Amino acid sequence: MSTVRNTSQHKDHSVEAASAARHLQKTRQLIAAGDCDAALHQLGQHSDPESRNLRGICLMRTGRTEQAVQLYRLLLLDVTGNVRTGSSDEVVINFATALLISGRPAGCLDILWNVKDRTLPAYLQLKSAIDKWSRTLPLWARLNWVLGKLQPDPCIVPIDFPPGILTSESIGGTDSAAGRPAVAESQKIIA
Repeated sequence: MSTVRNTSQHKDHSVEAASAARHLQKTRQLIAAGDCDAALHQLGQHSDPESRNLRGICLMRTGRTEQAVQLYRLLLLDVTGNVRTGSSDEVVINFATALLISGRPAGCLDILWNVKDRTLPAYLQLKSAIDKWSRTLPLWARLNWVLGKLQPDPCIVPIDFPPGILTSESIGGTDSAAGRPAVAESQKIIA
């Protein structure tokens, strides 16, 4: 009897996992298409880490940066304020992006220290945006920034890319002929 129940529970779990994967894939596609409001609706009340990351991307792209910052703080930071061990670079970069576009370049740089792969395009784009911005500051403001990471108020760092990253395997299907991902394996920023 327990074998039948365990088999049934395993099948139920497999069905739930497949449903969740389809749900997340649909959400990623909506984000990639630029329909973040529909993606937020699709996410509903899902609270798993991947859904929360996708919600954060949507919040950034719809201009609700403070909500995104709060979401990523809860998702990534432990009680001491440090990034949780094992956090993915994607989510750490998304948190850093939320901090940057909410006017906190110093916080962005602090969080970027936790990125393991510093060759990721999104990591390099954030660093470049801050560098370009710092070169436009007046002399005293720039000195304050360079010497003590004191940012002017208000602080607006322009970015020339859409906020939030997804991994290519998150957005791509497979190339039916070769069984390979349809998109390159590296991370990329999606419009």
